[in-house]
Amino acid sequence: ECEVTKSMDVEIMDVPEISSLTISADTACSGYEVLVQAATTGGAINDTVFYTWYRNGVELTGITADHFTEVLTATTDTIHYVYTVVATQPSAGCVSVAKSDTIIIVPAISVEIQGDPIICHGTQIELTANVNDYSLAGDLHYQWRLFNHNIGTDNAQLTLDTTESTDPYIFTVLVSNSLNCNIMSAPFAVYVNDTITLEITHDNDSICPGAEVTFVANIGDYHSPNLVFRGSKVNPGVDTTEIWGATQPIYTAPPTTSGYNYY
Repeated sequence: ECEVTKSMDVEIMDVPEISSLTISADTACSGYEVLVQAATTGGAINDTVFYTWYRNGVELTGITADHFTEVLTATTDTIHYVYTVVATQPSAGCVSVAKSDTIIIVPAISVEIQGDPIICHGTQIELTANVNDYSLAGDLHYQWRLFNHNIGTDNAQLTLDTTESTDPYIFTVLVSNSLNCNIMSAPFAVYVNDTITLEITHDNDSICPGAEVTFVANIGDYHSPNLVFRGSKVNPGVDTTEIWGATQPIYTAPPTTSGYNYY
């Protein structure tokens, strides 16, 4: 009787295990470049480990390394990004259990300076840094700047005494938070005028009912293009009525009644 016996050894290895999954931040602002990294233990010796990554349940095709970076955004609402990773090896059955971790991305900060862009000498400049509907508003810090030099305190409001100038004062504000999110406002110009001198002239002292008379507001002020004009008709001892549309330095009006008309 002839008998041939052959044997083959098959080594059973532990499946690879995701020992760690780390994300470079727990919470960050929109535009943050996140680093996601995994590490494994166990598995088939000398077998290459391949990683399959998912973001919020959707596979990130083309990424098989143990780490990667990408930029995360959030426009109007806070977004939770959940990353999941699975490790595999070419040896049959060498597939790890999935592991997940989360990063929270909050909308970026936006800021706009508001205040009176034209004031007179002797009036304080009062500005406010208006931030968008930011979910971590209590965490904000403010750095005011005048001509790119730091001024003021860590406050959303700025009050400043100045003197008249032929050139505008240019303000900006840098808003930041503990997540290292920073945003610089657009420049905001404030004109500080000297005391305005005004003289009104007109082309006729007396006219017949229904005729027109033109008034000219003559000012001796450098910032005349930035001034606001409001014309009014005066009833002496009774009242003053603002004239609708009389917002320019030149105004032409027909008196409505005989007698004296005051403007």
